Amino acid sequence: MDDCLLRWNYTDIKSHIKNDKCPPNFDGFKCWPPILINTSVSLPCPPDLLIIENDVTFNDSVATRYCNTNFTWDAAQYAECLSNFAELYSSGMPILNHLKAMYYIYWIGYTVSLLVLLTSLAIFIKFRSLWCLRNIIHCNLILCFACHSATWIAYSTIVYEIIMKHFLYESVKYCFIATILLKYFVTAGFFWMFVEGLYLLVSVRFSFQTHNINYTMCASIGWAGGISAEICAS
Repeated sequence: MDDCLLRWNYTDIKSHIKNDKCPPNFDGFKCWPPILINTSVSLPCPPDLLIIENDVTFNDSVATRYCNTNFTWDAAQYAECLSNFAELYSSGMPILNHLKAMYYIYWIGYTVSLLVLLTSLAIFIKFRSLWCLRNIIHCNLILCFACHSATWIAYSTIVYEIIMKHFLYESVKYCFIATILLKYFVTAGFFWMFVEGLYLLVSVRFSFQTHNINYTMCASIGWAGGISAEICAS
């Protein structure tokens, strides 16, 4: 943000009010220049959103942003930039055929994993003779992996099947939610594996101390630990 202000020689962010302009603003992709209120500006799409393959380029695509009368910016519209992906996705370019094949392989793999994990979880739940702390920890780890697989399937469906194929860019917010959940379940999976190892260590090294371990302690590490890690990472 500071670099964006310096680029336009805005040392005082409030100085734009005198000129009836929105101040320069960096939204994570582009540095938007100061413009008059109640107007909009168009800039070339960010390089990350332009695909160049086999002399196919989209340099004419632009992103647009509107300056409100209260000197604030609306969210930038990158729909035209994202449509590049949709156009290429529906084309028959060889490299994209390989990417589609990889996508479907991943989708099938995650679907099979989800079904197997849910089956394993159902077996643990049905047979109560298996209910002990060790197997409860197993169940939580299985549940975490199942949620990870389900979240990836939801994420891929939103990105590839909804946004790219049908141009429903208002669904991008659901993509952000799915991404956060996906990262959380990946992190929580590592914490639950740590709980598995910790319980095994205590069982072998401190055999007479296992009664001091309860599910609340394990859940606070497995589930809450993932939340803490995500908060720290953000």
